[in-house]
Amino acid sequence: MIVSFVSKLALRYQKKRRGFVSVVSLFSVIGITLGVAALIIVMSVMSGFRQQLLDTVLGTTGHAVIQQYGYTDTKATKAAAELLKLESVEKANTFVSGQAMITARKQASGVMVNGADLGKQKEIIAQLKSGEKKMLGQNQIFIGNELADKLRLRVGDTVNLISPDGTQTIAGFIPRIKKLQVAGIFNFGMYQYDSSFVYTNIKTAQSFFKLRDAVTGIELKVKDPMQIDQIKRDVVIKLQDLDPQLPDARVNTWKQSNVEFFKALEIEKRTMFIILMLIIIVATFNIITGQMMLVNDKTKDIAILRSMGASSSQIQKVFFYSGLLLGFIGTFVGAVIGCLVVLNLTEIVAFVENLFDTVLFSGQVYFLDKLPADLQMNDLLAVIFTSMVLTVISSWFPSRKASKLDPVEVLRND
Repeated sequence: MIVSFVSKLALRYQKKRRGFVSVVSLFSVIGITLGVAALIIVMSVMSGFRQQLLDTVLGTTGHAVIQQYGYTDTKATKAAAELLKLESVEKANTFVSGQAMITARKQASGVMVNGADLGKQKEIIAQLKSGEKKMLGQNQIFIGNELADKLRLRVGDTVNLISPDGTQTIAGFIPRIKKLQVAGIFNFGMYQYDSSFVYTNIKTAQSFFKLRDAVTGIELKVKDPMQIDQIKRDVVIKLQDLDPQLPDARVNTWKQSNVEFFKALEIEKRTMFIILMLIIIVATFNIITGQMMLVNDKTKDIAILRSMGASSSQIQKVFFYSGLLLGFIGTFVGAVIGCLVVLNLTEIVAFVENLFDTVLFSGQVYFLDKLPADLQMNDLLAVIFTSMVLTVISSWFPSRKASKLDPVEVLRND
């Protein structure tokens, strides 16, 4: 009965707000709505950005790389076969890598040349957007779609690969040049790889870098990349059994290669949470202001209710629930808007780009060629919980003031 009386009175006061009190309340709801929606959208984009980058990194490069320059192809193949016996290792591919310059149509670009064995070539073929899905032949090359656009290349075109290590002759320095045919164009969805990585078969790379039968190392793919630290220890033990002279430092994991980058993303996500939370904090100050004005407007009502037998705690609950209702409406509407935007973000971005004939999300700037979003439940709950906690705090102060009013003093002065 008491709860019903308190709730009905709180709802009645919300409906009958007038003048400036009503405007302040409206702005507090709008502020909370915008703050919650913005937080959910930004947190989801940051999570999606991190996950997309992680998926691209793990799908494109090895989860662990064993670098051993001068490792013969035969010895490396044997080591790879032994590593595949580990239950946690899914793939082990030998590779050759080195830097070079690629030229075509009077344009040039620096690239990382990767000589891939048959196992690695199958992974790249799965990402081809043009070209026949077959293994690389001698003097053939796969290039990324961004590099192809830059050099205006198509499948079947010829490119020159130039090595910085050439030959010194009487006539001067002569760079090492190799003509290759574009056999396919891939798209990993990450600008860094699509613009600067090229792949040849391992024999072509060995010939270009003058390695004879040597390889750069072994690339590992594991079943659970998140457990790479433990897997690395198992790999090191296995390698030391094969070659006691092989030091630990030669095994490099994806976490070691990208640790600072992903730490920076996490810090940026937390920073954005704090910055955008200020919008909600400002909105809750409006709740305090609006509720204080409501209390001042209803002092006579409070005095009458107290004289009729209402307790101070009941009066406090009336104004507490009234402020809480504002925060709940703002949080609920903001959460719904935020979730709808996140779930339809791709379509919204495409619509805006078509409307203004512009590119909002350039791969050259943001590493990825589309705006990712990953709505995580823990982020959603964290935003809603924080918003409601701030609402509770902002509703408590005005309600406390209302409960402390002396009905005798109010009626005497009225």
